[in-house]
This record gives sequence, C-alpha cells and structure tokens, in this order.
Amino acid sequence: MSGEGSSHGGARDNNEIKKMKKCLRGILELITKRKCKTLLTKVDLMESFHIWESNLEGIEVLLSWKTKRPSLMCEVSNQERDDCWAIALSRAISVLMKMKKINKNFHPTPEVLINGVGLQNLSPSLGLSDMTIAIPFVTSYVDQMIIRHRPELDDEEGNEEFERCIIRILANAPLGISFDSLPSYSDYHGEGTYVPTDLDFHLRLLERIPRHCVLLTGVGVKMRDGEAIEFWEVHESVGVNFGYMGFGRLARHKCLIREVFELGELIDHLN
Repeated sequence: MSGEGSSHGGARDNNEIKKMKKCLRGILELITKRKCKTLLTKVDLMESFHIWESNLEGIEVLLSWKTKRPSLMCEVSNQERDDCWAIALSRAISVLMKMKKINKNFHPTPEVLINGVGLQNLSPSLGLSDMTIAIPFVTSYVDQMIIRHRPELDDEEGNEEFERCIIRILANAPLGISFDSLPSYSDYHGEGTYVPTDLDFHLRLLERIPRHCVLLTGVGVKMRDGEAIEFWEVHESVGVNFGYMGFGRLARHKCLIREVFELGELIDHLN
C-alpha cells in the first residue's frame, strides 16, 4: 500500500518502532496485564505489536474485539433513517448477551429499541436527540446505562482524560458511542482513517454539528509515511461496502467522540 508501512528492505525502521512504542505505552498503562478471554489485555496488544514489528507489510497495531472475538460482532446493518442510535445500542447489548451465551432470540433488535423508547420520543426519521430518553428501556436489559460526555473542546487535558476513560471501558466490552458527523465525513467510505479537515474544525466552533452513533470495537496505531496515526475502530451502520465489512477508523486526539454509552451488568433474569 503506497505510503504506508516501512520502506526499508531488511528490518523495521528503528524510528518507526520508537514512535509506535510511544503511542502504545499510553494504551498499555490503561489495560490489565493478565491473559483473559473476556477482556482486552496487554497480552493482546503486544501480540499485535510483535506481528507488526516482524512483518514489513504490516501497517498497524490493533487492540480489537473484532480481532479477538469476532463471534461477538453483529451482522452488518444498512440504516435507511436516523436510527443509528438504536443500531449502536442494540449491538452493545447483544455483545453482552453473547458474552454470557444468552439465546439469540432474547437479543434486542434496533426495532425493539425504537418501539421500547417510543415513537413519540423520536423524530419522524426515527432520530433521538437526547440519549437519556433511552435509559429507562435500556435498563430493562442492564442494571445501568451511564452517558459520559466529552469535555469542552478547548479543555485539552480533559479531552485526553476522556479518551483514556474510553479505553478503560472498551477493554471490558465494545460500547456504543456518538461522534461529530462533520461535513467531510460524508466523503469517508471506511478506507484508511477519517481525519477532520481544518474547515470541519472551524465549522464545529460556529455551528451545531449533528451526532452519529456507532459501536466502538477497538483502538490502534498505524504508520503512514513514517508517522504514527492513532485511531478508533468502529462498526458503522451503512452497509457491507463501507470499509472492511462495515468497519472504519476515526482519528484519535481530534475530540471526535461526543458521548460514550457505558452499560452495566445484564439484569438477573437475563443471566
């Protein structure tokens, strides 16, 4: 792939390795050391790193539920209206149920979420403007749903801590998130990593940007032209032709993620 990976013939470039390790250090300090099937761990991340380090064709190191436990992933969806919130939440609940090996017949579909929240609370296109409205219905499946909000855009330290918090939650299970659907995102089709333009950043300060919901499944680092690009891996809801079987990447450290929907434990009668 042009411009990606290492251009050296014998061994991975030491500068690339140093840059990669520096980025990974920030992830490693947030996740558990022990090997565990039900968590994303340091063992998983370092396995991905060693594969990248020894393979000059490799372009990224990825800590991902899609990679570790692909059976947890839900089928590709192709949303036709503004029901991305229902797709993301139904996927997040279904993942928890799959972890507990609960019969698929009990997994909530997006339609179940939509009807449970109530059409009276949704826009004509099935959009949900306030995710707190979904909490009463979602908590018929889990004991709590905590919505964590991004700090103010000019709070650099607060936003970095917000990203660290997201990684800690992600290590336990994939989770629903919302992010700023900036104008240039409509031109992103899942190839490479989505990075907002300067115009996007300017418009975000002046206008109210719509929200889009997806399932967050991983975090990683890729090398491009000798530079490290940190990203989130997400499961989109716009069809199989988006990215790799419906998965894409959002750049980290750009204050893209607006909300995180942290789900608690499944309630007793579902276990």
